Amino acid sequence: MFKRKITLKLYLIIAFSMIFLVGIAIVAQLFIVSRMNLTEYTKERVDVLNARMESMVSQYNKIPVTNDKQKYIDLLNEYEEQNSAYYYFIDNSYQIKYQSKEAGKLDKSYINNIIKRMRNNKESLKWGFDFRINGLFNLPSKYIAVCMPIYQTSNSDYAIGYAVAVTKEVYTNNNYLILRQYSFYLFILVILIASILGFVFSFIITRPILKIRDTAARMINLDFTEKCDYRANDEIGDLSNSINFLSEKLNDTIIQLKQANEGLKGDLDMQREIDQMRKEFIAAVSHEFKTPLTLIRGFNEMIIEKRLKEDELLEAQGIIMDEVDRMDKLVQELLDLSRLESITYELNQERFNCTEFLRMIGNKYSTMMEERNIIYNSELENKAVWVYADKSRIEQVVMNFITNAVIHTPENKTITLKAETQNGYIIVSVCNEGSHINESEIHKIWEKFYREDKSRSKKTGGTGLGLAICKQILEKHGSFYGVQNTDNGVRFYFMLEVKDS
Repeated sequence: MFKRKITLKLYLIIAFSMIFLVGIAIVAQLFIVSRMNLTEYTKERVDVLNARMESMVSQYNKIPVTNDKQKYIDLLNEYEEQNSAYYYFIDNSYQIKYQSKEAGKLDKSYINNIIKRMRNNKESLKWGFDFRINGLFNLPSKYIAVCMPIYQTSNSDYAIGYAVAVTKEVYTNNNYLILRQYSFYLFILVILIASILGFVFSFIITRPILKIRDTAARMINLDFTEKCDYRANDEIGDLSNSINFLSEKLNDTIIQLKQANEGLKGDLDMQREIDQMRKEFIAAVSHEFKTPLTLIRGFNEMIIEKRLKEDELLEAQGIIMDEVDRMDKLVQELLDLSRLESITYELNQERFNCTEFLRMIGNKYSTMMEERNIIYNSELENKAVWVYADKSRIEQVVMNFITNAVIHTPENKTITLKAETQNGYIIVSVCNEGSHINESEIHKIWEKFYREDKSRSKKTGGTGLGLAICKQILEKHGSFYGVQNTDNGVRFYFMLEVKDS
């Protein structure tokens, strides 16, 4: 039977659970519940101790005030022997001044609890009081403390110290004594009963589970003829029915899969298309790196061979630095694009005034446009329009649109930065006068490494990743965006939802 692992586990769980619960009940009865209230005998003993404490306090006051502390200790030892209790004299600062011979055996945690209770019950302490001492985890212990104040005179209300007696609680209840005496045998009996019940229950529970396991093993080998014959209105019966239903569905599904193999051809075509896109991407990246690397290598060889004059050397070094910067920019943009394409990337959104934001960006470019003899025109509303977006990323989009416009705008032509609100959205657009984008290729403008100039000249473009990055930023914002040819040029635009509050 116990070769079945689940049977053994259930047996052990049931048996140990029963043993644990009964054991907790016995321990709680012996050491916690039984100590919640004082027994009648203990109450009588506390009354006796209170009476004898009064006598001891009286004798304490009669001892002459000397430095011979032995007289006080002898008094405590005398009462300890007479009453089978630990005795202490505690001063009014709650420090133990004297203690009886055997009092040192009492655990320090009990002493601390006594002093704590005395501090917290100063009113009761004026006349004396008794209490059960708490031990570890503040659980009730078997010790009872009796405290009585020591006054210098009978008329004084200032206690110069306290006498404390600690005694064990004595049990006279026959039922309790029998429980303590036979608790070990009771625990052994519980173990035997729990073992038998655990065996029976584990067999009853695991028998249908093992049947279900055998059926599932046949299903692994695609044998769907075996059925679970366990019928009961419980969770295992539901599992048996589910296995039978699953067997039938799997049999039907396998038949359908055989018929659906033809549909995989379309998936293969899609995979080929993905592979082709990957190859084109690698080719584009390789091309972008090849040109600057070739230039760097050529000039570096000329520098090593010392074939350049001083002015030519400076020019060569400048070209090398330009190409290094170009490669660094390409790498940074590739990394930025990769981050934006990740599903885990999160925008750092905030609420800001879009009108003022666009005005500041336009001012950055106005000087550069003036140097290139390009006319800059700003058509922004004279009111604050608030949006909730990633400010730095939206700035990246607008600056990319303007940079592209500057590159493709001839001298004495106009670039217009425009923003207008419609139906709860602000529409931001950058328009430039110049040549149109080929309509047959305008949909490719957002692709990685796309350039309308097939020669990929540095004069007519950057890395070819700028608009691909813009696309990812705008899609992360859920923005509607696009590009279109106008009567006299090209217009790039995007929309953001207005957030007035």
